[in-house]
Parts: sequence; C-alpha cells; structure tokens
Amino acid sequence: MAERRVLILFSPLAFLLSWYPYILGKTRLVKTSGGINSLGPTVAALIVAAICYGKAGVKELLGRYARWRIGWGPLTFALLFPVVITLLAAVNIAAGAARTARRVHFNM
Repeated sequence: MAERRVLILFSPLAFLLSWYPYILGKTRLVKTSGGINSLGPTVAALIVAAICYGKAGVKELLGRYARWRIGWGPLTFALLFPVVITLLAAVNIAAGAARTARRVHFNM
C-alpha cells in the first residue's frame, strides 16, 4: 500500500513540475519560453522521498544517483560523444558560412 501512495504522490507532482513552464507560457501569466522542465521527475522524486521516507529516503535516493554500474569506457563515450558531435557540427557550420561568404563576395 505504501508503494501505491508514493506513486499517487509522485506522478502528478512530476507532471506538474515538468510542465509548469509550458502552462505558464500558454496562460501568459509569466513570460517564459514555454519549454518542458526536464528536472521535474528528479525534483518530484526528491520531494516524495523526503515526505514519505524522511532524510534517510533522500540520502538513499541521492546515493543511487551516485552509484555507477558501468565501466569507464562507456561512461567516457557517453560524456564525450555529444561534445564531439557538437564540435563537428560547429566546424561544419563555420566551413559552410565561410564558403557562402566567399561566394557572396565574388558575386558582388
């Protein structure tokens, strides 16, 4: 029964904390970008752990976030791959902009 209570508390709280910028943007009460808050489920989990299990629950939840069960190779790949892709995209965009600038300069 306790797990059901936790789920009943977590689900609407995670939804509310995730979608509040969008809702505020649509109602025009606050000027926001209207995007989704990706930290909503994490904050909801911390709040529910604090309410249902107290300080020990929050400590256990944060401890689970800190435990890694993968090796350094996959972890390094997961952290560096987005950086490499972003840098490659930036170089590609810069090269395209330089080509376009040369074309515009020669056509004038």
